[in-house]
Amino acid sequence: MNLCQWSMSTGGLMMSASKMPQGLSRETVMTMLNESWAQLKTKGWKEEKKAFPSVSCSLMTPPPARQDLPITTGCLTVAKGLVVSVSTLAQTRVSMEKIKALLESAVKRL
Repeated sequence: MNLCQWSMSTGGLMMSASKMPQGLSRETVMTMLNESWAQLKTKGWKEEKKAFPSVSCSLMTPPPARQDLPITTGCLTVAKGLVVSVSTLAQTRVSMEKIKALLESAVKRL
């Protein structure tokens, strides 16, 4: 896996790319991620999702009692044999549309 990370005024931005495991579909990868998100939801995190034709995005907000934790926004796609994701960990909300646009811009450069 390749990972790049940048600092933002309210948190961080990460982009990762790794080879898509043979025999797995984008849906299978999303199912695996959803299992991780389910663990957070049992602890009071709220999830918002948006599915686009080739990109899946989610925004996870911590429970009211844990406002010290960052809000996570992330989008994922499969392109050119790679699983590519862009995500933020921030104290303020970053829209899924903004992260999707960054992801699509990154994929064009592959």
